[in-house]
Amino acid sequence: MSRKLLLIDDDPDALNVLKTILDCEGYTVHIAINLDEAIAAVKKHEVDLAIIDFIIPGCRGDLMAKVLKTVNQNLQIIFLSGHEGVYEAVEKLNFPVYNIFMKPEKISELLLTIKSVFEENNFNKHIVHYESIVSYN
Repeated sequence: MSRKLLLIDDDPDALNVLKTILDCEGYTVHIAINLDEAIAAVKKHEVDLAIIDFIIPGCRGDLMAKVLKTVNQNLQIIFLSGHEGVYEAVEKLNFPVYNIFMKPEKISELLLTIKSVFEENNFNKHIVHYESIVSYN
């Protein structure tokens, strides 16, 4: 099962702390500090999940998510934010996000959510495989 994810934040300390925790949990973690790096990482590493800080200089998280979803339409999105306005912006997106966490995020809740994303992705892949076998017969 693929367990690749992308952390996007302009704060290197926040990136390094969260990357260390997720590495210890067995995830393959890639990092980006801006939109260009995020696009390159999604293309190169075929990540299943992007965890995006909502306020990044040069590109708000909702706009970044839209662009990344054009690169990989199956990419799951989790937002991290210290601003309440994130909820209104996310409501305007034309696709669902998996979750939103307010900073400082509770690591245990974030880890459970990440685990759920990968379990759901794995389940969906099994269903697609099963449907292809059934439709073949």
